[in-house]
Amino acid sequence: LGSVSGGSPCVVSPISGQPVPQILETYETRKGNHLLGSVARYDLQGNVLWFRSYLEGTLHGIIVDDDGNIVVTGECRSPIIPDNLNPGFVLKYNPQPGTNPISYSGCLFQSSQFLVMKLEPMNGDVIWANLYGPEVDFASTESRRGQGWDLELTYNSSLVNNGYRVVGRKSPGTVGGWGREKPLLIDVSKAGDLNWQ
Repeated sequence: LGSVSGGSPCVVSPISGQPVPQILETYETRKGNHLLGSVARYDLQGNVLWFRSYLEGTLHGIIVDDDGNIVVTGECRSPIIPDNLNPGFVLKYNPQPGTNPISYSGCLFQSSQFLVMKLEPMNGDVIWANLYGPEVDFASTESRRGQGWDLELTYNSSLVNNGYRVVGRKSPGTVGGWGREKPLLIDVSKAGDLNWQ
C-alpha cells in the first residue's frame, strides 16, 4: 500500500497474468520463456487502475518512493520493453551521468539480468530501467545470470529520500557453468545512477 502524487491511496504489486491480472501464468508458460515482468495498480476497492507488462522476465520487489513513483526490481531476458509508450527509451548498464545506452541487436540476452526500473504512478510509463552487475561493461556480464530481489528507500542526513538500495544476486560463471550465484547489493540514486555495489 502506498500513495501516489496528490496523496490518493493505491496498491501496487508485481503480478503475472497478462491481460487478466487475476489469472496467473502456469508452469508450462514459464517453461516456454513467456513469463512477462508486469506491474498492476489497484484502487482500495480492488479495481485494476492499470496493468502493464514490461519485458520478458519476472519482478520480485516493489516500493513506492517519497515522490509517489513506483520502483521495482527483478530479472529480465529481453532488451525491449514492448508495452512502453516512452519514445526513444533505452536500457543502460551500471549508469553514471553521461553513460551510453546498451547497444544490443538480439531479441534475448544470453542470461537473465539484474534489473531496477522506475515507473510513473498514474499510468505505469517507464521513467528509467537499468541493468546492474559487478563487471565493467555489459558485454562482460551478459552471460552471467543475475536478479534483483528486494529494495528499500535510502535517505540523506536531512532525511530526504535520495535513492534506493537493492539486494539480489549475480552469477560469477558463464552460461552452462554458472556456479554459485553470489549476493549483490547496490545503491542507486533517484535517477538510477550507480553509487556503489
